[in-house]
Amino acid sequence: MTPSVLRSPVSAAPGHLPDDPEVEQLLRHGRELYDTGKVQEAHAAFQGAQRKRTSDPRCQSWYGLTLILVEHNNNLGVRYCEDAVRASGGDSPENWLNLARACQALGYRERAVRALERGLALEENHSGLRAEIEVMGLRRPPVIGFLSRRNPLNRLLGRWRHRWRNKRKL
Repeated sequence: MTPSVLRSPVSAAPGHLPDDPEVEQLLRHGRELYDTGKVQEAHAAFQGAQRKRTSDPRCQSWYGLTLILVEHNNNLGVRYCEDAVRASGGDSPENWLNLARACQALGYRERAVRALERGLALEENHSGLRAEIEVMGLRRPPVIGFLSRRNPLNRLLGRWRHRWRNKRKL
């Protein structure tokens, strides 16, 4: 054998894989389908990308999310999403967003909120994270913290706070 055949391939930086046009196309197409509500078709695209590049965190994240939504394989789907966050070093807002969506789909609201907060800590103005927070309708803490949220005084002050903040935005 020649020395060039014995050489190992050049390794990419940790957490980053060399670009594969086919995988990139599958991911792009899958996102477009997901954004238009065609989750079943998006799942097929993400599954193809996952099979071609099993260690890519983006593939793991998107495939895990659609695995939950389409095949209802909850345990494996959440595992893929969590593994994607870990594999990216927790530095990808998109992976945090998909983990939040997966948790929300399974009814794990607190975990979803934590994932959204972690993603926003990385990129404060990420449109997907902001949109997901709007969909979830996150509450502000009660005005008077030591009283329950249902306390009439907290409810009244909360309404006033809400009106005051909305008037300030105008």
